[in-house]
Amino acid sequence: MKFDEVLQFVSFPDVEVKFTSRHETKMNGKDRRDIKFFFNWLHVKGVRHILRVDVEDSTEFPHSDQAISESFNTITVEQLNWRKVDLDPRVICSLGSKVAWGEAGRISSLTCDCKIREITLTWSGNNTALRAWSEPEGLPLLPQLRKIIILGPDDEEMAESQEWVSACMGEFRQRIDRNVLARDNKSIEKKDEDNDGTSKTKDSSDADTDKRNIEIIFVKRGGKGRILENLDTLGQPQPTVESRAAHRWLDSVYAFANRVNQFWMQSLSAIPPSLHDHMASHVVVALIDDGVQAYGSFLSANITGGKSFATGGTNNVASPWYVSELGHGTVMAETIARVCPMVKLYPMRVDTHTSENGEPTLEARSVALAIDAAIQRGAKIILIPWLIEPTKSSSHKLLHSMLQRAHMLDVLLFIPSSAGEGPQALSTFRSYPTFRIGASRDDGGAVNATNSPSEVDFIFPGNEVMIQRDIDNPRRSVGAILDLESSSNINVALAAGLAAVLIYACKLISLKPMSKARSTGEDNDYMNNTYDLTSLRRYRGMMSAFQNLGSVTESRFLKVWEVLDPIVDEMRDSPMENYELKGLIKWFSRLKSIEESNIL
Repeated sequence: MKFDEVLQFVSFPDVEVKFTSRHETKMNGKDRRDIKFFFNWLHVKGVRHILRVDVEDSTEFPHSDQAISESFNTITVEQLNWRKVDLDPRVICSLGSKVAWGEAGRISSLTCDCKIREITLTWSGNNTALRAWSEPEGLPLLPQLRKIIILGPDDEEMAESQEWVSACMGEFRQRIDRNVLARDNKSIEKKDEDNDGTSKTKDSSDADTDKRNIEIIFVKRGGKGRILENLDTLGQPQPTVESRAAHRWLDSVYAFANRVNQFWMQSLSAIPPSLHDHMASHVVVALIDDGVQAYGSFLSANITGGKSFATGGTNNVASPWYVSELGHGTVMAETIARVCPMVKLYPMRVDTHTSENGEPTLEARSVALAIDAAIQRGAKIILIPWLIEPTKSSSHKLLHSMLQRAHMLDVLLFIPSSAGEGPQALSTFRSYPTFRIGASRDDGGAVNATNSPSEVDFIFPGNEVMIQRDIDNPRRSVGAILDLESSSNINVALAAGLAAVLIYACKLISLKPMSKARSTGEDNDYMNNTYDLTSLRRYRGMMSAFQNLGSVTESRFLKVWEVLDPIVDEMRDSPMENYELKGLIKWFSRLKSIEESNIL
C-alpha cells in the first residue's frame, strides 16, 4: 500500500522500536534512532512532503541530533514540533538538505534549502539556547521561516529570575529581527548580482516584499492557553478568568454543544419518524468559501451535498466543491461542526481573489449564485467569511437581488466585521440585516480596536486564540491544522455554529413533550409556553438570543458562560431519559417575554 506523496499531519509519541541483533536500540542517550525508522518507512510508502510533524521526545533519552537530521534526508517538512529540549539550530537548518551530516556545519548562509516555515522549540530556560537559535547561522538562516513558537518552562522550573528571563527573551526578539533582516538583504544583493543582463537597481518597494517579519510566540509549558506576548508578564500570577475570557468562551460553548448533542440524539430515538419533518429536522448551514475537504474526514457525516461556482472567470468546468483550495473552507466547516455537532453543512466553492492589501476576497457573481443555491437547498444560515471584491455593477446587482431574497426568507447571514478594510468594506451588506462578527484576543478585547461599534455586532474568539488551543493540544484526533491564513475569520464560523446549536436547543425542549402528547393524545401547546422556533430563525429573534446569552462588554465580547454554564451543569446532572431542562426552558421563556415587551 502506498501513501499520498504529501501528508497533512504526522505525530509520534515517545515510542521505542525493538531492533534485533546488531540493530539493537540505543536507550543510553547515544545514537537513539527510533523515529528515524518510521520516517524511513514513510519514505518507502511514497511520502515525500509533510506539512506538520510533531514528535514527543524523551527527556531522559532523547534522539541524537544526527538521527533527527537524517530522519528528514528524503522528506520535506514545513511545520516542525520536535520536543527535544534546546534543539541544536544546526540540526534544524539541515532538515531536508541533501548535504551529508558531516558537511552540515559548512552550509552556506545563502544556500540553505530547508523548507520550514514554522518551528516549535522546547526551551530549558538557558539563555545559551536563545542565543544559538537567534545567531546568523541559526534560525535566521531558514529562508521560508515565518513563525517561531517557544515552549518555555513554568515559573517553578525556571532557574533564573523572571526579570532576567524577560530581558533574555527581549534580546532574542531583537537578534532575530536584526539577523533576519541582514540575511534577507544579502539574499537581495545576491539576486541582483546574478541578474547579469538586467539593471542592478532595485525599487525599494520590491525589496521590501523580499523581507520577512517573523512572528514569535512564547508559551509556558505549565500554563494553559497562554501566549506571552508581553515579556514583562513572565513570573506574574496565573491569569484570571477574565484574562483568558476567550478560552472560557470556547469551553462553555463546547460543553453546551456536547450536551445538546447528547440529548438531541437520545430524543430522536424516542419520537416517531412522522414527527421528524418539522421539529426534528436538521439545521442546514451554507458555507460560501473555497471548498471543503469532504472525504476522509469526520466532516463527511455533517455534509449534505455541495456545489461549486468557482470557474476562474472562464467557461471551464467548475472546480470541485469537495476540495478546499487554501484549506480555509475546511477549517470553517470543522469549526461550525465543533460548535454544533448535529449541523448539516452545505459547502459552496466560489472564486477567490486577492485584494490590493493582500486579503482574500470573493467574486460577487459567484457569491450571488451560491446564495441562490443555498436558499434552494433550504439553508437557514449562510456564512460568508470573506469580503466581496469591488466589481462591475451587473454582478453586484445580482448579488443585491439574492441578498434581498435571503432577507425576505429569514435566512440568517453571518459575515466578518470590517477589520482592516475600513467602513466601506461592509457597504455590500449595509442594507441588509446581518451578523457582523469581529475577532477577540484571549482576554476578550478586540483584535482590531479601531473598529467602530456601529460596524461590529459581537466579537468572538479569533484565530490567534484558536491556534493557541491547537498548540496546547497538538495531537487532535480530528481537524485541520490551524495557521493564521487557514483560520482567518474563524470567529464568524463560531458565531454561525452558535446560532445553529441554539436552534437545535429550541427544538430539543419541544421533542419530548411532543412525543408525550402523541402517546397520550393530549394537545401539545408546549411551544406556546416557551419560545417560538420561528422567531429564533429570524434576524431579530437570533439577535435577541445572542444579546441575552450573557453580558456584553464595551468591546462587544459576549460572556456566554454566565448563561450557558448553569444550563450545562443542570444537563450534566439530569438523566437523559427523564430530562426536564428547566434552565434551558427558563432562558427561552425569558427570550419570549423580552420579544413580547418589545412588540408592545
